[in-house]
Amino acid sequence: MKTPSRKIQKISWICLLLAIFFAKELLWSYLTPPWQAPDEIAHYGYVESLFYEHTFPVLGQTLLSERVQAIGPVDPSKQIDYYKGSLDLNWIAQHPPLYYLVLQPLYAFLPHDDAVTCIFILRFISMLLGCVTLWFAGKTLKILIPENELLQKTVLVAMAFLPMFSSISAVMNNDNLVFMLASILTWLSVKNFDHHDTRGSLQMGILLGLLALTKATSLPLFLSIFILEVIKHLRAKLQGKNYPKCFLKHQFVIFGSALAIAGWWYVRNLVLYKMFLPDIGSLATHEPSLIQLFPNLPMMFPESTGIIALPQASLWDFFITQGFLWEYYKNIWGAFGQFFFRLFSWQYLIIAVISLASVCGYIKVAFQAFQQKNSIKNLFKKMLTWKGWTMLLPFLAVAAGVTYELFQIYRERGFLGAMQGRYMFSALMALMYLLIRGIEKLIPKKNLPVFLMLIMTFFIVNDFVALIYRVISEFS
Repeated sequence: MKTPSRKIQKISWICLLLAIFFAKELLWSYLTPPWQAPDEIAHYGYVESLFYEHTFPVLGQTLLSERVQAIGPVDPSKQIDYYKGSLDLNWIAQHPPLYYLVLQPLYAFLPHDDAVTCIFILRFISMLLGCVTLWFAGKTLKILIPENELLQKTVLVAMAFLPMFSSISAVMNNDNLVFMLASILTWLSVKNFDHHDTRGSLQMGILLGLLALTKATSLPLFLSIFILEVIKHLRAKLQGKNYPKCFLKHQFVIFGSALAIAGWWYVRNLVLYKMFLPDIGSLATHEPSLIQLFPNLPMMFPESTGIIALPQASLWDFFITQGFLWEYYKNIWGAFGQFFFRLFSWQYLIIAVISLASVCGYIKVAFQAFQQKNSIKNLFKKMLTWKGWTMLLPFLAVAAGVTYELFQIYRERGFLGAMQGRYMFSALMALMYLLIRGIEKLIPKKNLPVFLMLIMTFFIVNDFVALIYRVISEFS
C-alpha cells in the first residue's frame, strides 16, 4: 500500500510540471502577436460570427469582420503577408463547431470591441486544454509502465516541452481540443483494454463523436479504435472469454454513439457543399465566381484556380524527391514553416540521434526474439506489452491520414503544403511513448536512469532555446 507521503510526492510532481507548463505557455502567448498563429484570425472570426449571427458559418459565404481584419501584430513590419487583413472569406468555416461552442460562454463576457484583449483571454482556454492533455497522458502512462516512474516522467516531459506543442497550446486553435479529447480517448482505450462492458464502449463512442465534431483531422482515430476492438475480440477469443459474443454490440455502441453526436455535421456538409470534407480551395474550384469576389484565394489556395499541378505525382516523388519525410519530421520537432522559429542544426542532430537510438532499440529486440523458438510470439512480447501495442494504432492511423491528405495537397498545388507537425499531435502521447520505450530497450538497465535524465534535460533545453529564439526574433 502506498504511503500518503508517497502519494503527495506524485501529486506534487505532476502539479509542478503543469504549473511550469502553464507559465511557459503564458510567455509563448505574450510573444505571439494577434493573428500570427496558424489561422488564428479565422478561428477568432468563427467564434465571433457564431456569437453574433447565432448560426454556423458557411464556407464561401461567411466573411471575417472588419473589426478582426483591422488588427495587426504588435509590430506591423513583422506581419506575415498571409494574414494581412482584407475583405475576405473565413477560410476555415467548414470546421466542425465544438471548439467554438466551448468558447462562447467566455466570449459573451469579453469586451468585443477590444479584440486584442479577447484573443489573449481566449488563449487561456488553449493553455488549460494543454494541461488536461498532459494530466490524462500521465494517467495513461501509469497504466502502461507502472514499474518505471522515471520512464513515465520522461515521456511527459517530452510532450510538455516539444516546441511545436508549446506554441500551439499558447494560441487559439481547435487542435488543442483535439489533443485533449484524444488524450482522454487513449487513456480510456488503455484503461478498458481488459474490460468489455457497454459503459466503456459508450464512453469511447462519445469521445470519438466529440473528436469528429471538433476537427476532421481526428477521423483516423475511428480506424485505430476499430482495429483495437478487433484485437480485443481476437485476444478474448484465444482466452476463451465471452467478448466475441457481444463484439457487434460493442461496435454498435461505440460507432453508433459517435455517429449520433457528429454525423449530422457531415450530412450538413454534403447538403451545403456536395462534399463530405470540404475546403475553400476545392469549393472555389467548383465555384469560379468565388475567385472573382475574393482575389486572395489563388494566393492562399492555388488549387482554387482549378489547375491541378501534379496529378500523376508518385509517392516516391512525394516522399523522397520532394523530401516530405524529412520536412514533416522537422515540422513535428520544431520547424514551423513561416511561423515563429526553426531549430538550430545541433538540435536536429540530437533529435536524430534520439530517434535513431529508439529505432535501434526495437531492432535489437527483434534480433533477440528471432534467435529464440516461437520467434513471432517472442517478438510481440519483447517489443511492447499488450497494452503498449495499443499505442501503435493511433500513431499509425493518424500518420497514414496525415500523409494521404498532404499527398493530395501536393498533387493539387505542386508543392509541399500545410506542412505542420500539429496534425500528428492527436497521437502525440503514442509518438513519445514509442520513442522513449525504444531507447529503453537499447540502454542497459543500470545506465538507463542517467540516459533518461539526459533526454529530459535535452527536451527542456530544446523548448527554451526555441522560446529564446522567439524572443530574439520578436525584439530584434
